[in-house]
Amino acid sequence: MRIRLHTIFACLLCLCTVFCFASKNQEAFLLANKLYQEKQYKKAFDLYASIKNKGYATFFNMGNCAFCLENTVDAILYWNKAKKVAPWSKYEAIDYNIAIAYDQLEICPDETFIDELYMILNLFSLFSLQIVFLLFWFCFFLSFFLLKRLRTLILSVFLCFSICMSVILMLKYQTRNYPMALVKSSILMLSGPNKNFHEIAKLSAADKVIVQKTHKNWYKIKRGGVTGWILSDGVEII
Repeated sequence: MRIRLHTIFACLLCLCTVFCFASKNQEAFLLANKLYQEKQYKKAFDLYASIKNKGYATFFNMGNCAFCLENTVDAILYWNKAKKVAPWSKYEAIDYNIAIAYDQLEICPDETFIDELYMILNLFSLFSLQIVFLLFWFCFFLSFFLLKRLRTLILSVFLCFSICMSVILMLKYQTRNYPMALVKSSILMLSGPNKNFHEIAKLSAADKVIVQKTHKNWYKIKRGGVTGWILSDGVEII
């Protein structure tokens, strides 16, 4: 009986803790919104930044504050972070803000297919993709044993879907292992993780790169078809 009471008490304590944190975050979010409406953008930004487990709205509002503070690159960064966790219906509003920011920087963003693919894959959890992948294979084997008519055609369809899901899963693993980052200011890309290596290219503020490897305070990154090393403090993970 004691064990049961201790277990119940522990569960209630956990629930109270979660509720308190959620209430505190909600209070901070509402106060930050009020500060933003009063055009106290720096205070609002700091309050948004203090919120743990930030969601779409928090990142989006941080981007708005940064933009009003004329920190345009930071605004692009936080809007991209918002897009990473936002529902599909919010993409249009985020893309609109990002486009305005790039116009202000007088930069034409060269969004690649990989950039868009990373954002699309972020809409789905790894677990959900694994379930769909297993479901297709289950249907494939079920059709093999149960169907007689049109079995070849149906098996071919399920096999194609299973192969496509395999590719999608591999890409999803890649997005987890190789995150995307935003360049905060102009920086040189070098051939190795040391300033003594020769220059490969020059990256501009608000460029997107894929981080492939870390070594001390250096990132091995890929930009387009070029791979090199940059200092980690020159970029921030989206």
